[in-house]
Amino acid sequence: MINLSIKGTNKKRNDAILNTLIQVLSEDQVADKRAISEVSIAFIEDRLKGLSESIDTISQNTIDYQMDNGIFDPEAQTGNALNTIIKGQQEAFALGIQLEIAKALKEQLTAQTKYELLPANVGIDNESVNELVNSYNTMVSQRNSLLVSTTEQSPVVQQLSSQLEQAKAAIITGVNRYIEGLEVSQKNYRQMENQTRGLVASLPTKENTLRGYARNFKIVEELYVFLLQRKEEASISYISALPNLKVLSYGVSARAAHRAQREDHLLRSLSIGTLDSFWSLIPYQTLGYQNQYPRRSRTRTERHQYSRRSTL
Repeated sequence: MINLSIKGTNKKRNDAILNTLIQVLSEDQVADKRAISEVSIAFIEDRLKGLSESIDTISQNTIDYQMDNGIFDPEAQTGNALNTIIKGQQEAFALGIQLEIAKALKEQLTAQTKYELLPANVGIDNESVNELVNSYNTMVSQRNSLLVSTTEQSPVVQQLSSQLEQAKAAIITGVNRYIEGLEVSQKNYRQMENQTRGLVASLPTKENTLRGYARNFKIVEELYVFLLQRKEEASISYISALPNLKVLSYGVSARAAHRAQREDHLLRSLSIGTLDSFWSLIPYQTLGYQNQYPRRSRTRTERHQYSRRSTL
């Protein structure tokens, strides 16, 4: 606690000087606190600006990485890629079956020395080839029927033989094209499978990179929110800054203080006098003092006894 006093002839000026000192001290303490708050706010705003730029940079880098690598949701993309691989393998297996059947049909057709029936409806998934095979088998059946009653030199048999040669060549051509298409499809499925497998293999690394971006973004974002809260607290501290000084009493001249003390004593004396007067007005009976002060009227018996004692 600090007790300030000043001596001078001008009492009002003395009081004004003391009160001004108290006011200046209070204002200085408030100014010091607000200066600290201003520095804190400026520091936080500078950091917030840098963090805002960092957030924008991380977001843009994340988007660029996703666009360049074609990755957006690694978990979902991994599931889709695995499904694509399974479907591709199923398609490739079906193509392999078609390819084996087509090659077997071609081998049987090229190995024929005579016009013989070809296997039909064996599962070749090509309508044109199936039609050619059915037409070929029909002409073979007609030719065989004619050979029962005629020879191969018959003009009708020779005409059918010529047609069979043409149908045989058409079937081989159709089968070759079908085989080529199957081989191209198989190659495409293999390439797609390899690419998908490569994507699946690279997804963990890419996912880890994306997680790194997300982790950095979260750290910067949380720091940004934390500094925003600190900025708000610093702003409140600036507005509500109060001095640490607690004034018990402002400057008062000595005579005024003495007069106030004397008035206080006078007030106490008046209070005591008033109470004494109040007590003097209360009857003794009320206060229960009959035995101490026997001033009361005597009865007739008591007066007779008193007069008798006097005579004796």
